[in-house]
Amino acid sequence: MLVNYNKFEFQNPYQHRLTDLINEGAITKTIMGMGAVFARSRDQYVAVQNDQVEGWTFGGTLSYFGMGGRAASASKQPVLTADEQKAAFSALYVLYFSCLYDANLLRPPSEAVAILSTYDFVNANKLFCSKFVAPSEPKVSNPSSFSGFLSLTSYMVQHAHRTARGAVYTCLNVLILRVLLEDTLVAKQLCDSENKMPVRLCRQRQPFLPIVRGTRPLVCSILDVMVDGITHNLQRRLDVDLYQ
Repeated sequence: MLVNYNKFEFQNPYQHRLTDLINEGAITKTIMGMGAVFARSRDQYVAVQNDQVEGWTFGGTLSYFGMGGRAASASKQPVLTADEQKAAFSALYVLYFSCLYDANLLRPPSEAVAILSTYDFVNANKLFCSKFVAPSEPKVSNPSSFSGFLSLTSYMVQHAHRTARGAVYTCLNVLILRVLLEDTLVAKQLCDSENKMPVRLCRQRQPFLPIVRGTRPLVCSILDVMVDGITHNLQRRLDVDLYQ
């Protein structure tokens, strides 16, 4: 509701409030809440196809050749075939990235609203941008919200081609990154060698990026996400909006 409240009015009280907000405590709690939503959204992709890096297994080898269904009997968790995974990912976009057009949907797409709110905050509030890319406090066990945002974006760019709505929200995430990188102070934070975070990058479609263990400067993960986006969205009818 807040994202769309008088959004296109000349005097938008919601937008003005975002610009004037300097309460660090409120901003920090907002960022933590968004981070939880990003992680929960990313987990929806993992539930369809677990891409956690593991050692060699017979089932994993069969899945590599598109015969994951043959390994289902040897595993406690059923393994989807390539066609079943494709259908599941498409259904995921219908459930989580539509805007309540269908009253029959069981799970409303609150995740999409969080992305829109993030975009509004990043455009309007410099303090939010700085706090958003800052590392988590030592006492906080959860990964940083920005790490979760990059992780979610990496999954979205690999599946952006599946639906038009998915492509739109992927473009929105890329626009958020663009706004952050165009800010000189935020760009310095992203490139700072002391501001390192672990980011789980999507490995659901080949070719895979090299496995990176441990922490890296955030700009390295951003570059990996962009490379993945270019690699997995090459098609005859090129999505010009995404590449711009």
